[in-house]
Amino acid sequence: AVARMVVHKKKAPKALDENQGMFDLAGAANSVKVEIVTPGGVAVDAIDMGAQEGGRLNFEWDASKYQGNAADLRFRVTAANGETAVKATPLTQSQVLATGSKSGALTLTLADGSTVNYANILGVL
Repeated sequence: AVARMVVHKKKAPKALDENQGMFDLAGAANSVKVEIVTPGGVAVDAIDMGAQEGGRLNFEWDASKYQGNAADLRFRVTAANGETAVKATPLTQSQVLATGSKSGALTLTLADGSTVNYANILGVL
Protein backbone atom coordinates (compact mmCIF):
# COMPACT_ATOMS: atom_id res chain seq x y z
CA ALA A 1 0.00 0.00 0.00
CA VAL A 2 1.51 3.30 -1.11
CA ALA A 3 -0.78 5.76 0.79
CA ARG A 4 1.81 8.48 1.47
CA MET A 5 1.00 12.17 1.43
CA VAL A 6 2.84 14.37 -1.06
CA VAL A 7 2.99 18.10 -1.72
CA HIS A 8 2.87 19.01 -5.39
CA LYS A 9 2.39 21.85 -7.86
CA LYS A 10 -0.71 22.17 -9.97
CA LYS A 11 -2.11 24.82 -12.25
CA ALA A 12 -3.53 27.86 -10.45
CA PRO A 13 -6.00 28.70 -9.19
CA LYS A 14 -5.72 25.84 -6.70
CA ALA A 15 -8.54 24.04 -4.97
CA LEU A 16 -8.81 24.43 -1.24
CA ASP A 17 -8.06 21.25 0.69
CA GLU A 18 -10.68 21.11 3.46
CA ASN A 19 -10.68 24.93 3.84
CA GLN A 20 -6.92 25.21 4.01
CA GLY A 21 -4.14 25.69 1.52
CA MET A 22 -0.42 26.13 1.10
CA PHE A 23 1.92 27.91 -1.25
CA ASP A 24 5.61 28.58 -1.76
CA LEU A 25 6.68 32.22 -1.59
CA ALA A 26 9.81 32.88 -3.68
CA GLY A 27 11.17 35.54 -1.31
CA ALA A 28 10.30 37.95 1.48
CA ALA A 29 7.20 40.08 0.90
CA ASN A 30 5.79 42.95 2.92
CA SER A 31 2.28 42.19 1.64
CA VAL A 32 0.78 38.72 1.12
CA LYS A 33 -2.92 38.25 0.32
CA VAL A 34 -4.84 35.02 -0.29
CA GLU A 35 -8.14 35.33 -2.13
CA ILE A 36 -10.79 32.62 -1.95
CA VAL A 37 -12.46 32.49 -5.36
CA THR A 38 -15.25 30.68 -7.17
CA PRO A 39 -14.39 28.51 -10.20
CA GLY A 40 -15.26 31.59 -12.30
CA GLY A 41 -12.66 33.69 -10.46
CA VAL A 42 -15.02 35.83 -8.35
CA ALA A 43 -13.48 36.59 -4.95
CA VAL A 44 -15.72 35.60 -2.02
CA ASP A 45 -13.23 36.38 0.76
CA ALA A 46 -9.63 37.42 1.34
CA ILE A 47 -7.01 36.66 3.96
CA ASP A 48 -4.42 39.36 4.63
CA MET A 49 -1.30 37.52 5.76
CA GLY A 50 0.75 40.73 6.06
CA ALA A 51 4.54 40.57 5.80
CA GLN A 52 6.04 37.10 5.35
CA GLU A 53 9.47 35.59 4.84
CA GLY A 54 9.97 33.44 1.76
CA GLY A 55 9.29 29.70 1.93
CA ARG A 56 6.33 27.37 2.35
CA LEU A 57 3.30 28.96 3.98
CA ASN A 58 -0.04 27.55 5.12
CA PHE A 59 -3.39 29.22 5.69
CA GLU A 60 -6.86 28.27 6.93
CA TRP A 61 -10.17 29.77 5.90
CA ASP A 62 -13.49 29.73 7.78
CA ALA A 63 -16.03 28.51 5.24
CA SER A 64 -18.98 28.64 7.67
CA LYS A 65 -20.26 31.95 6.24
CA TYR A 66 -20.10 30.81 2.61
CA GLN A 67 -23.54 29.86 1.25
CA GLY A 68 -22.41 27.81 -1.75
CA ASN A 69 -20.49 24.54 -2.05
CA ALA A 70 -17.13 25.24 -0.41
CA ALA A 71 -15.63 22.22 -2.20
CA ASP A 72 -15.82 24.19 -5.47
CA LEU A 73 -13.75 27.11 -4.17
CA ARG A 74 -10.16 27.85 -5.20
CA PHE A 75 -7.46 30.19 -3.97
CA ARG A 76 -5.01 32.60 -5.52
CA VAL A 77 -2.12 34.42 -3.87
CA THR A 78 -0.74 37.88 -4.56
CA ALA A 79 2.46 38.97 -2.87
CA ALA A 80 4.66 42.03 -3.21
CA ASN A 81 7.71 43.63 -1.69
CA GLY A 82 6.97 47.31 -2.20
CA GLU A 83 6.07 47.70 -5.89
CA THR A 84 7.80 44.45 -6.89
CA ALA A 85 5.68 41.32 -7.23
CA VAL A 86 6.90 38.20 -5.39
CA LYS A 87 6.14 34.85 -7.03
CA ALA A 88 3.77 32.60 -5.09
CA THR A 89 3.33 28.99 -6.27
CA PRO A 90 0.07 27.32 -5.13
CA LEU A 91 0.53 23.81 -3.76
CA THR A 92 -1.69 20.82 -3.02
CA GLN A 93 -1.36 18.07 -0.46
CA SER A 94 -2.63 14.71 -1.78
CA GLN A 95 -2.66 11.06 -0.83
CA VAL A 96 -0.82 8.73 -3.22
CA LEU A 97 -2.73 5.61 -4.27
CA ALA A 98 -0.31 4.12 -6.82
CA THR A 99 2.91 4.63 -8.71
CA GLY A 100 3.47 4.16 -12.42
CA SER A 101 5.40 5.49 -15.38
CA LYS A 102 4.64 7.36 -18.57
CA SER A 103 7.18 8.00 -21.32
CA GLY A 104 9.93 6.77 -19.02
CA ALA A 105 9.05 9.15 -16.19
CA LEU A 106 7.77 8.16 -12.75
CA THR A 107 4.14 9.15 -12.08
CA LEU A 108 1.92 9.06 -9.01
CA THR A 109 -1.82 8.39 -9.05
CA LEU A 110 -3.49 10.56 -6.40
CA ALA A 111 -6.64 10.04 -4.33
CA ASP A 112 -8.65 12.36 -6.62
CA GLY A 113 -7.81 10.09 -9.59
CA SER A 114 -5.37 12.49 -11.22
CA THR A 115 -1.85 11.52 -12.24
CA VAL A 116 1.12 13.74 -11.39
CA ASN A 117 4.62 13.53 -12.83
CA TYR A 118 7.13 12.92 -10.03
CA ALA A 119 9.06 16.01 -11.16
CA ASN A 120 6.15 18.07 -9.74
CA ILE A 121 6.44 16.52 -6.28
CA LEU A 122 7.96 18.95 -3.78
CA GLY A 123 7.81 16.86 -0.63
CA VAL A 124 6.66 13.61 0.95
CA LEU A 125 4.90 13.75 4.31
